Amino acid sequence: MFGPEFRRQYGADGANALLNYGYAILRSGAARAVMAAGLHPSFALAHINRGNAFGLVDDMMEPFRPQVDLMVKELIDQGYKEVTSEAKRELAGVLIMDMMSERGATPVLWSVWSGLPSRSPDVSPRKQKAWSFPVARCRWNDEQCLRLLARS
Repeated sequence: MFGPEFRRQYGADGANALLNYGYAILRSGAARAVMAAGLHPSFALAHINRGNAFGLVDDMMEPFRPQVDLMVKELIDQGYKEVTSEAKRELAGVLIMDMMSERGATPVLWSVWSGLPSRSPDVSPRKQKAWSFPVARCRWNDEQCLRLLARS
């Protein structure tokens, strides 16, 4: 997505810095959703690490990382090469980007929140509803999005 020479590095600048900022925004939204659901953020499913107090948050944000990737790709295509106040403003919008779900267009933050287990005291299996995974909407047509994601 970012070219054949691109390597993901935590402390690097350019696309890496934009990705880091976007993921931090996404993680903060996922943390709010987990806390609002009354769940403990360290009870993880996949991101199990004693040093990570937000494993469940990381689990919940993982499926939405491509939204940040697509947004950063758009910013780079527009000429952004570092994290500026304008880039921060754009990346902060990741939480309100629409995704398609069974309910129609749904913001990313709501999609994260609705993917959490039941938020009611009664968590009996018969009351649990299967989660319908939302689909990213991007500014390109479906074929362009698939090609872009296949290269990443």
